[in-house]
Amino acid sequence: VSYAAGGLSASYETDTASEDTEIKVGYASGDLTVGLTLDENNNANAGDALTTTSVGYVMGDATIAISADDADDWDASVAYASGNTTMTLAADENSIYSLKLAYASGDMTFSARQEFGGTADGDSETEFGMTYAAGDLTFGASYDSGNAGNFGDEAETVVNASYAVDGATIAAKATDQDEVEVSVSFAF
Repeated sequence: VSYAAGGLSASYETDTASEDTEIKVGYASGDLTVGLTLDENNNANAGDALTTTSVGYVMGDATIAISADDADDWDASVAYASGNTTMTLAADENSIYSLKLAYASGDMTFSARQEFGGTADGDSETEFGMTYAAGDLTFGASYDSGNAGNFGDEAETVVNASYAVDGATIAAKATDQDEVEVSVSFAF
C-alpha cells in the first residue's frame, strides 16, 4: 500500500509468508528530501528491527546525502557535478573514505574510485570502469581490487563486449579468473 500527496509519501509492505514488514515515510520540498524506513525482517519470530533515516539536499551542482540507522551504520557523501564530470567524496561508520570521479562524453563513460582507511586489511580498494556504446556495438571493462579471487560478474577484472544485428545479439565476457562466456540471443 502506498500514498503520495504534495511532498509527502508513505508506503507499507508486508510479506505474508515471513511476516516481514517495511514502512517508509518521506518528505520532499524543493531541494530537500527526508526519509524514514522501518524494517522488521528475518521472520517475525526471530526478527531484527531496523530504523533508517536519510536526508538529502541539492545546492546547485552539489548534492549532500546522509543516512544512518539504529544499528550504528551511517553513510555521508557530497557530490559535485561540473559538465560531464561528477566527483563524489564519501565516508561511513567504518572510517572508510572514498573519492570517485565519473566522466561521460557521448558514447563513452569512465569512472575511477579509490577507497582508503577503515579498520580491516581489505578496506582499501581501487576501482576503474569504462564503457563504450556506438550503435549496435558495446564494450566494457572494469577492475575492482576489493573483488580479488571472486568469480563471474564479481571478479576482480571483467571485460565484456556485445554486438546486436537483425534481432540477434552476440555477447562475450571474460574475467581474470580464466572464465570466458559467449552467448547468442534472438529477439522475435
